[in-house]
Amino acid sequence: LSRTAAELNVYETMMFYSFFVSFSIVDEEIFYQYDLTRSKKLPTAVLDTYIRETMLWHYRPRRLKIKEEKAVGYQISQINNEWFFFVGKIEVYERDRLLEQQQKMLGHSLTQLLAKLQETAVQQLPRKRAEDSELSYLMIQYANVLLMIDFYIAKPVVIGIDLESLPIYRIAFQQYLIRELRGIGGIEIGSYEEGKEYDLVITFCQRNKKQCEYYLSEFASPYDIIRLKRRIETLKKEKN
Repeated sequence: LSRTAAELNVYETMMFYSFFVSFSIVDEEIFYQYDLTRSKKLPTAVLDTYIRETMLWHYRPRRLKIKEEKAVGYQISQINNEWFFFVGKIEVYERDRLLEQQQKMLGHSLTQLLAKLQETAVQQLPRKRAEDSELSYLMIQYANVLLMIDFYIAKPVVIGIDLESLPIYRIAFQQYLIRELRGIGGIEIGSYEEGKEYDLVITFCQRNKKQCEYYLSEFASPYDIIRLKRRIETLKKEKN
């Protein structure tokens, strides 16, 4: 009987478990229910808690919604389990360049947090003798989670388009502006409404000195689009 396929030894069980908790086999809600019942003394469970709380503490007093916090916890757990149980990775992108681009997107403060997270992971799992390449990949994964949190808590830049001084081409030009700027994440853009608060108003002439306005230089100018994108990115950083 010991040779039959039906018999499972402890190693096969562990192999199944490690695969099950590392590669998004179950959805977020099922994993959340599992997380409530699993032993909190498991090495990866302890690391999950440290990493999650360190990330969320950085963003206080801003808080995530319950659904968003579940999503963050799910991603962190998958990352930590994969790092703990498995070695090696087939990569599609150039790792160093990807991490460099992520750090540019995160900025100085979050890049420092990323280094702290790496230190925490090494301290909490001392038996995991990770090579530099593995730690580098772990940082890429953690950076993805930080970018996800940034997306969740970011306050959108509200943009109004006021082209009343251009009655004939107003609708066509407004659609042009919306089409060119819509791809920028973290913005709300639409027609200007009197009385509504805006972070930026796009117009041809000055309306309100108290508002942040961008004055278009000419009709459908690529120059204006480039400058608008820069202005919007600056406003996003100032607002968040």
